Amino acid sequence: VIKVHILTHEHLINLLEMVLEMIVFLVSQSIIVGVIQMLSTNWYEYIFFKEKLKYLFDNELSPDNLYIDSFNIYERVAVINFITMNIPQKYPKKWKSESFNAIIFRLTFSDLTNFSIQGNDFFNKIGRLDTKIIDNKKTLIFTSENLYIELSALNIMFGDFKPLKR
Repeated sequence: VIKVHILTHEHLINLLEMVLEMIVFLVSQSIIVGVIQMLSTNWYEYIFFKEKLKYLFDNELSPDNLYIDSFNIYERVAVINFITMNIPQKYPKKWKSESFNAIIFRLTFSDLTNFSIQGNDFFNKIGRLDTKIIDNKKTLIFTSENLYIELSALNIMFGDFKPLKR
């Protein structure tokens, strides 16, 4: 026996109203925003001047295996220089003449709203970067063995990218 349910126009409208109510509820609970962020694959999505990554490295700069080279805070501005040993396939032609095995790059946080560190000795740790939107603030998270750093700011910007010999 096969049962076939035929939806009337009225049933279809009721179903669509229920779906719309569910979407409104999820948005009001910020659940959809979190799901969209989880589906994001680019760690640099919320960083200004991300076009530099496309131009210099064809968006291939990995967020893994990074070192913190320097870390400075000036009032509500933080500047962090990261070093990566993961050299992308594509890099600037002018670098070909240089003998390098790493890249150093800078992130600047303006209007810093949160700074949290758990752990120690963060200059000797290999870690991973991730960015998220938390409470309408751009947040960078650096995780490593026994180290967790979180910075939130209204803006995060890429600075210079330079070849480096380590």
